[in-house]
Amino acid sequence: LRPGDVVISLDGLDLDGLRLSEALKLQADSAEAVEGGKTNTPNGMRYHQLGIRRTYETLPEHSECTDALRTAIAAYFEQMSTREDDLNWLVRNPFWLSMPLEPLFKAMKYSVADVVYMLCGCLTDHKLLIHTSDPSSLLPAAQALRALMAPLPHASLFIPYLPPTLMPTADVLTLINDATAPFII
Repeated sequence: LRPGDVVISLDGLDLDGLRLSEALKLQADSAEAVEGGKTNTPNGMRYHQLGIRRTYETLPEHSECTDALRTAIAAYFEQMSTREDDLNWLVRNPFWLSMPLEPLFKAMKYSVADVVYMLCGCLTDHKLLIHTSDPSSLLPAAQALRALMAPLPHASLFIPYLPPTLMPTADVLTLINDATAPFII
């Protein structure tokens, strides 16, 4: 889910203004009543299909804003493409950071564009959920992302590693979907 997305249905049933967390809780309660508390899925996990309405802000095709933005982005990407060697050097020699950047770039498969996208998400107070099959790389990658924001502090919720056994699944879904503050998890 992205900021601005609205969940309109859960498993094919319209939510009709009901919050996603409340609908999941009602569905879990009704499933427990029918199944007698037993789940037929591995590890007690359930999978759901969400219907999402996504809206995008659109600007007129040829306005001052779009032309200026298009020009600035084109110039930025041109500069970034010519400075690839410099960026790679900074990744290998992070003398100006308290945390090495290597874990973050390794987790993002050394994609500068993906790291810049995540950094922009942090700087614009978006919710970031970092997921990997290697849990030992989560803490160093999340700390490197925070270090990239220096000298600006990340003042919102920061959970570099959220073990699956720490919270029930319903609470995790509520945290991720209904949190009003930005986070890095």
